[in-house]
Amino acid sequence: MALTADYAAQSKAQIESFDKELCDSARKYWETYPDVAENAFFGRQGGGGCKGAYEHWTRHGRQEGRIWPGNAS
Repeated sequence: MALTADYAAQSKAQIESFDKELCDSARKYWETYPDVAENAFFGRQGGGGCKGAYEHWTRHGRQEGRIWPGNAS
């Protein structure tokens, strides 16, 4: 049972670390590309939150030559 609890705690820490890195990168992306930050879907107020910035980059930004500031690229 302890192994399962340790694994769950480690998994939660990894997810929280990834989320923090993603949101830090998203803030940098939005600062660099204010048009994306203001977008109703991919921007700061969009329903996807930090994932919206990364979603924009994977769908459009990479092809447009925009640079993702984090390690997720």
